[in-house]
Amino acid sequence: MSNRKKSNFSMLKRKQKGFTFIETLISFAVLATSIVGVVAMQALAKKGSFDAVQRALATSLANDIVQRMRVNTAGVTSGSYSGTYNGFEANTSVNRCQSIGSMCSSAQIATSDLYEWQMAVFGADVVQSQANVGGLTNPTACISHLAGAVSVVISWHGRTETTDAATSKTEGSLASTCGSASDSRRQVYIDTFIF
Repeated sequence: MSNRKKSNFSMLKRKQKGFTFIETLISFAVLATSIVGVVAMQALAKKGSFDAVQRALATSLANDIVQRMRVNTAGVTSGSYSGTYNGFEANTSVNRCQSIGSMCSSAQIATSDLYEWQMAVFGADVVQSQANVGGLTNPTACISHLAGAVSVVISWHGRTETTDAATSKTEGSLASTCGSASDSRRQVYIDTFIF
């Protein structure tokens, strides 16, 4: 019987109740590594989300000006929309052509369209503490019209560096000259016809 008691006692002695200090340290190291990985993944997702929002906004703005130009074909053929737009100054004297009774020429409609479009591109329609907070990051917009062919290019700066968006374009094209060349330049490029 005493042998039996000794074997039970040695079994109880071998059973552990709790964690050792080493096990606790290892579990904390695994937990810390996991938390750092999750935080890094969230930061990367946030950058990607911001770039996606910028690209969606640029695409929407490029389509917006194309649709405005389709409505005002006389303004397009006269060249009222063509140009490079890399800054926005609010001009309160612009006839906005928004009232029902206002009769505007095609040039005035083009001026009003460009004014509203530039407000959106440069974020002047969303202001906080006298600073534009909407729009794209460091944008440049370019519009050209030649014999019915219309090109709209919107360039902006992304948060991460990759290759320049215009490097695949031919030298001297609207895409390569719109915006300053850098490894963070992003572009939306639309070609269409308006007669």
